[in-house]
Amino acid sequence: MGKVNDRLGRAVMLMALLLQLPSSMAQTFSGAVGTILDDGSHNHYLAQVSGVVPAVMDTNYGLETVCITLTHTWTDDLVISLIAPDGSEFLLAGRNGGDGDNYTATCFNQDAAVPIDNVGAPFTGTFRPEGAMAMVNNGQDPNGTWTLHIWDSYPWADTGDLLSWSVTFGDQPATPFPFSATVLPLVVVNTHGGLIPDDPKVMVGMRIIRNADGAPNRPTDPGNIYDGLAGMETRGNSSNGMPKRSYNFETRNADSTNRDVVLLDMPLDNDWCLIANYSDKTLMRNWYSYHLFRKMGHWAPRMEFCELMVDGEYQGIYLLGERIKKGPDRVTIATMTTSDVEGAELTGGYIFKVDWVDNGDVVWQSQFPAVNASEGLRFVLDYPKPENLQPQQLDYIRAYVDSFEQAMDSPDFSDTLSGFRNFISQGSFVDYIILTEFTKNTDGYRLSTFLHKVKNGKIKAGPPWDYDLSWGNADYMNGYYPGGWDFETQSDLTDQCPFWWSRFFEDTVFMDRVRCRWQELREHAFHPDTIKAEIDSLAELLGPAIGTNFTKWPILGTYVWPNPSPIPDDYPGEIAKLKDWADFRITWLDEHWPGTCAEVVNSVGDAGAMGRGLSLYPNPSNGVFRVAVPQGDNTGTLVVSTMDGSMVMRQGHAGTAAIEVNLGALGAGLYVVTWQTATGLYRAKANVTGWR
Repeated sequence: MGKVNDRLGRAVMLMALLLQLPSSMAQTFSGAVGTILDDGSHNHYLAQVSGVVPAVMDTNYGLETVCITLTHTWTDDLVISLIAPDGSEFLLAGRNGGDGDNYTATCFNQDAAVPIDNVGAPFTGTFRPEGAMAMVNNGQDPNGTWTLHIWDSYPWADTGDLLSWSVTFGDQPATPFPFSATVLPLVVVNTHGGLIPDDPKVMVGMRIIRNADGAPNRPTDPGNIYDGLAGMETRGNSSNGMPKRSYNFETRNADSTNRDVVLLDMPLDNDWCLIANYSDKTLMRNWYSYHLFRKMGHWAPRMEFCELMVDGEYQGIYLLGERIKKGPDRVTIATMTTSDVEGAELTGGYIFKVDWVDNGDVVWQSQFPAVNASEGLRFVLDYPKPENLQPQQLDYIRAYVDSFEQAMDSPDFSDTLSGFRNFISQGSFVDYIILTEFTKNTDGYRLSTFLHKVKNGKIKAGPPWDYDLSWGNADYMNGYYPGGWDFETQSDLTDQCPFWWSRFFEDTVFMDRVRCRWQELREHAFHPDTIKAEIDSLAELLGPAIGTNFTKWPILGTYVWPNPSPIPDDYPGEIAKLKDWADFRITWLDEHWPGTCAEVVNSVGDAGAMGRGLSLYPNPSNGVFRVAVPQGDNTGTLVVSTMDGSMVMRQGHAGTAAIEVNLGALGAGLYVVTWQTATGLYRAKANVTGWR
């Protein structure tokens, strides 16, 4: 009887195991194959899945692996994704492998150690997909039609064939990255099961959460900063090929019109970005570079640190911030309408840049080639937008920039009356050069280099953009070395840099002003103690989220293009390296800026100040000043400029002890009075209070 009961018990146990078999064994289904069309169309290959038990995909049982084999030359052309029966889609691989060929027995598994975009073609083995595979294990039935979606994003060039593909379900399904809360603001995006493409923007749901009094921000919390819709796309050039993607987005109404909102205390607008800073392991080079330019008195994009989730998958620490555009709280230039085709209205405003050229950009070619190039440099017009631009407006800004470049190419380019100062706001170029040289931005001067022109005014340099490969974070173009001139590297090693950046360094008066401005900024904004203290403060702010970010993206201590060696093993090491680099760079610039800087005296009529610099009295004044010329240095040129560097008066004098100058007609405000001689440079600020 005991043996019978024992056998019966074993039979019951075996039956129970057999009933559970489908949920504890992997089940694989293959799909249709065929040619990968190279005409710009989207290729869809179907797989019919049936008989999968249980009929619910979740964290216990669901999609585990996707495998493909295909031939294709130049795999970087291909965008490959998987679409589940409910229509939800995630990215397997998007434009990877450069000019390499083929995916051969290539499998994608969420738990794979190596991301697909960390290796080159030909691809063979198991890799982590770029998208969130776990999003399809969302409670849907696995039975139905699965679709492999392949798009050749560069048509009429390379060809190939899909030879095989399959999906595998099992009891080790892809699950979301564990994330529960953050102290940083949290951005939660819902694509409703779709992909976020490079272009055009797709409509998504978005919540931005920042709870009061430092309370944790959770993915399930209501959007108390923003709760609505947005048009979203990926952004960037080299960064767009990195696994942690950056995004542009517009806050929108339901009818797709723009919705102006205040986000994280940044001024009202609808045009925003989310910057990933993947290769910058400090995560702060962009933020701090823009912060410095604002401290110098200019507008630069405001950015706030946050964390991002897309379709339930944690993406890491990001910067949510402003994009460069015309606006009352951004680039403050006049609005251009289609009727602004003559007179003063035609003179501005305009935003243009030296950068990569994208499809649809309005571009004009310079009369002068970039350094080391044979063809004319290309300028991209950013504002007015192509749909509103009039031919007269493009002709005007092109002619104005041509005139500036012709002045810079002239033998008399530095003449304070007939030279380049007629076309640019000198002060903005001084500050832009200081920021670019201090950060030693490898993209500086030649890429993401914005300029703008105001109505009835001159060209201004900036705003700054794209500084993640600065502050020593580049293993090419000497970007890692804290010594040397950035403008020389750009000119020597590239064919994209405008000739006129190096030309400024040939003008002694301009470089005198750069040195004086540097010495002024070194007192606080560019003081090493200030910079190191602010970097430490940012690191403390990010501290609670750093571990989560680098668990999601385990890249500390490893090479990510273009990190220079040695690569720190941890985040404190990255911060220490950043501060050390800044320390060395400041010292190098202190010792190497060309030019001289006479002491600037803001005199109030004290005769004793005459020996220290340039004395003006009375100061403030209703417009008439008496300039006391330094003893023994009384032959030279008196120049009066606005605070942005635009010259408004120039007079030559010989053997004089004092000069009377009338600035009343210029209007109330501050002006810079400069006495330039063969041996010295003297300055003072004149405060004009206006006529009585």
